[in-house]
Amino acid sequence: MDVVEKDGKLTLVFDKTTFYPEGGGQPSDVGKVSYGDVEYEIDYAEKVNNVVLHHVVADNDDFSEEVLNDLIGKKINGVIDWERRITLARHHTATHLIVAAAKDVLGDHIWQAGAQKGLARSRIDLSHYKRISQQEINEIERIANEFVMDNIELDIQFHSRDEAEQLYGFRLYQGGIVPGKIIRVVKIPGIDVQACAGTHIPRTGDIGPIKINKTERVQDGVERIDFSAGLAAVKSIQNENDLLSKSSDIFKVEPEQLPKTCDRFFGEWKAQKNEIDKLKSEIASLKMNSLADDILEINGLKVVRQLIDADFKELQKIATDFTDNHKADVAVIGNNDGKIVGAASDEAIDEGVKINDIIKQAAAILGGGGGGRLTLAQGAGPNKDKMEEALDKAISLI
Repeated sequence: MDVVEKDGKLTLVFDKTTFYPEGGGQPSDVGKVSYGDVEYEIDYAEKVNNVVLHHVVADNDDFSEEVLNDLIGKKINGVIDWERRITLARHHTATHLIVAAAKDVLGDHIWQAGAQKGLARSRIDLSHYKRISQQEINEIERIANEFVMDNIELDIQFHSRDEAEQLYGFRLYQGGIVPGKIIRVVKIPGIDVQACAGTHIPRTGDIGPIKINKTERVQDGVERIDFSAGLAAVKSIQNENDLLSKSSDIFKVEPEQLPKTCDRFFGEWKAQKNEIDKLKSEIASLKMNSLADDILEINGLKVVRQLIDADFKELQKIATDFTDNHKADVAVIGNNDGKIVGAASDEAIDEGVKINDIIKQAAAILGGGGGGRLTLAQGAGPNKDKMEEALDKAISLI
């Protein structure tokens, strides 16, 4: 064992290690190293210039240069978190199967543009000229799981770069160019071959089920497939089943009836929303008619000033109806929620009325702000109990 300082922190280095350093889109191993009674938790491993640095958990009180110096040159025991390792290995091999399945379904133009392995779910980015349909996703998922059930043994060998390229061509570099004169080639006979330094399971059957969770377009020409493998896939399936069950319980129907029921409820909701909008429009018209009797005259301009029970859109509609249809030159209307709207006709604007400034100053009394155009402005503030005062301010400015 030896000690290396990096970024002001001490890390451990060994002549050989079971810890996989982060790389190729795969997170590093974590685990513990020990010597006698001294034990350190490793939470990250990275490779720098062909040396694997083992980062010790920062809050380890016994991790000091004095203690470490006594361990230099000693044989240290290392134990990785195996559940984490095997889960990541399953996802890594599953990535290769999904790429191969995607080529079968979408075409030979498919090329891996990036990947990231995880514990609960992983993702792979594929070059493709359009969105992947649900039917295509189902087929990719089916073929990938058939590869799993074929239980094919992986063939992992080291070759010189020239030899590997002669044998397999540049399809080796699906996951990117691998550095070095000697490269590790991971071959799944009859399915896929890639230059890859990641961890893999011995046979495809060791992956377990593969579940594609979703797809998304991450950039032009690149589709991302989000998937889970092994026990993570089982959990993903169970989670979707729980969501389906809970949704079915809400509607009190069987799961297979859920799409039809959702469509019916959405149709009914949309129809009711349209009816509500229609009723709101009629109510607004009735309110406009009642306000027509309360028009003020200020300097030759007809002005409406009212506090009414209406939502923000209704306020706008009522105010603009007065000015657009020449029922009034200026309309200033507020509600009990602290919203205020003002509208001005062309005649009022010609007379110098700046409704945007007026509403801004009126809204300030409400403790808020406002603004807009010369023809229509709106404002709001939290002090809704001061709406009458705000309306009076607007009238005084007019």
